[in-house]
Amino acid sequence: MLTKRLPKSQNLKLKSLLTNNYNLISSNRLLLYIFSLFIAVNLALARFGQADINQKRQVIISFDDGYYSIYKYAYPILKKYDVPSTLALIASYLKDGKPRDFARPLSFMNTGEVRQMTDNLDIEIASHSMTHQDLTKLDMKGRQYELAQSKKLLDSLFNQTTVTFVYPYGRTDAQLIDSTKATGYQLGRSTRWGEPNLWVDRYQIPIKEVRALTTPAEIMSHIRHHKTTVLLFHRILPQPAHFTEYSTEKFDNLIRALKSDNQVQLLTLKDLYQQWWQEIMAKHLQEHGWLTNPILFQKIDIDQTRTFNPGLGQ
Repeated sequence: MLTKRLPKSQNLKLKSLLTNNYNLISSNRLLLYIFSLFIAVNLALARFGQADINQKRQVIISFDDGYYSIYKYAYPILKKYDVPSTLALIASYLKDGKPRDFARPLSFMNTGEVRQMTDNLDIEIASHSMTHQDLTKLDMKGRQYELAQSKKLLDSLFNQTTVTFVYPYGRTDAQLIDSTKATGYQLGRSTRWGEPNLWVDRYQIPIKEVRALTTPAEIMSHIRHHKTTVLLFHRILPQPAHFTEYSTEKFDNLIRALKSDNQVQLLTLKDLYQQWWQEIMAKHLQEHGWLTNPILFQKIDIDQTRTFNPGLGQ
């Protein structure tokens, strides 16, 4: 808006615009118009890319607990193929300088090792609680501590906003889901088997657990028959000795196959949430016709906005 008299020459130019059927609009409406165009262009570009993405199978590589073997054996493979992943950490286990026997697969990563991973790869850090207790057996105070304190610690350590909570042992109930939402998590991941659908339930996201005897061929078959797959790993080792451990060789073969398959999109759970949110926004704007709302282009009462005063300069 103009707050002082215009020079006569500029005033005459404005008069000329009006007599030639130009409309003058307020600065606020101009900003709104620019903002709407910005959204329209970004949605168009997103949909252009989304058309190709929607034909692909979405795969999330996820690791529970934060075992040192993930840093030692899985991380170099993920880095070699530049593959994103979601890492669910037990927050209280992240202590720099914590004494560990690195030969034991049950050792956990420390903060420095996790930071090295996040600095070099697209890795989402999710909360797997503070102490990995069965939260369904805790009282409300205990549940809130596990949910809120782990989020606060991870947010602080990794300069992030933690989006995903992974239920310890996959166990949850209606009250725990409500608490997860209230604490600020946008996603909750379980250990039940199935295909994720955020439109149906984003606080009980199912998985396909990969165990010692699971073959890459079995995994690829599952991916081909599901739009979205969350692959859950616990420990990656050269010589697995437990049913939740997966061999380094098979993991390398799997990641290489996924990376080379142009029908597969590799992403994190956070990425999945962000794509879903974009779909919600696009759907909402389309249903309400916000981007084509004619109010943005209606003629403005010039005297009321004081954008132009025909009395000036006479």
